[in-house]
Amino acid sequence: MALDTTVTSPRNLRVVYGSCPHDCPDCCALETRVDEQGRAVSVRGRADHPITQGWLCAKVNRYLERVYHPERLLYPMRRVGPKGSGQFERITWDEAIAEITHQWQRIIDEHGAQCILPYSYAGTLGMVQGAVADTRLWNRMGVSGLERAICGHAAEEAVQLIVGGRLAPSPETLVESKLILIWGVIPPAPHPILCPSCARPRRMVRTLL
Repeated sequence: MALDTTVTSPRNLRVVYGSCPHDCPDCCALETRVDEQGRAVSVRGRADHPITQGWLCAKVNRYLERVYHPERLLYPMRRVGPKGSGQFERITWDEAIAEITHQWQRIIDEHGAQCILPYSYAGTLGMVQGAVADTRLWNRMGVSGLERAICGHAAEEAVQLIVGGRLAPSPETLVESKLILIWGVIPPAPHPILCPSCARPRRMVRTLL
């Protein structure tokens, strides 16, 4: 993120410009105000972004609660009660890594490394976690291969088999359409920035679920 250190209020807040880290097609632009201690005090969408125009979803609008909530998870926890009971005890990072290593080694010794199936997807992971370091680890261990996730790739395969491709027009081009056919999705949930382009006058929109 590039920093703008201009004083914006008596509290000496600085503005940090960036983008949302979630794996969405919109890449919403963020404007975060940070105090002198480096703590974010507000987050909002950038009004000058040509597509998002200051809009943020309910998840990102409440990012400060997610980051600073007193009950957020900060340390490794071990379950000490029945599954679903919510009974956990705090352990150290070394204990957590040792326990995971022990369990993995036991599985490999008894059943082979292919019994470990990595499951992950983009989410808020960066390139190091999502596409570099983890791949090297799994290859070194010799675990089973998986296309990162299950649901997304199954949906992509279905689209290609039924429709023949998964290319989508940009929001700017939708305003020239006479008919917009939306099949199997509710746009306000996964792609809300698409909605203004679909709601222009004289636009015929059909949603099939």
